[in-house]
Amino acid sequence: MVPEFDVGCYVNYDPSKLSEITAEDVANYCGPGWNADYEPLYDVTWEDANCALEIEREALDRACQADDAAGFEAALELVTEEAYEKEDDGYFSLIGGFDLGVAGLVMAIVASGGATYTSCRGRAPGSLHLQRHPFVGVALDADRAALISQLVLTAGCCLYSIQDGYLAIGGSSVEHCHRLAKLIVEKRELFDRLSPPSWREGLDELIE
Repeated sequence: MVPEFDVGCYVNYDPSKLSEITAEDVANYCGPGWNADYEPLYDVTWEDANCALEIEREALDRACQADDAAGFEAALELVTEEAYEKEDDGYFSLIGGFDLGVAGLVMAIVASGGATYTSCRGRAPGSLHLQRHPFVGVALDADRAALISQLVLTAGCCLYSIQDGYLAIGGSSVEHCHRLAKLIVEKRELFDRLSPPSWREGLDELIE
């Protein structure tokens, strides 16, 4: 059973008011407020994103066999625990500390040239997650936001402004978020035609 959340399918943001982030923002924190667990994520390839989605798909298929939301959550936690026990470098290089269910979307967004500042698979029964629904905070330029908006609607998700030009992607389930991530990867040629994000210039020096 996949937990469902009361989230609609819509796009609601003003393209003229998108936040213009810098390399320094990405290196330190590229979102509103603060996230103590933030680590800069960049240079994600399309292959990385696709491999992350494969790992996530296997985990979600396993969790879907649970009888209820609490069991679904427990099954995903078990996947992560097993990765720790096996010292699975592949898992941690691609999923890392991100929540299964939205990790693939985080990777796809970054591969497309966007930036993310927080993510959560949603506060289902049996979990201690902070967000009320599956959620990925994103910073996008106008061209990438326009492309992702179309895919958001196709996937049944939502894209909306939160504050100061920052955006968030939400979904009524992690399956919707996974579907959106797959669509982004499938449409990678459209994103590859765009200019590199302005925040990428000089980032390597700041990270080093």
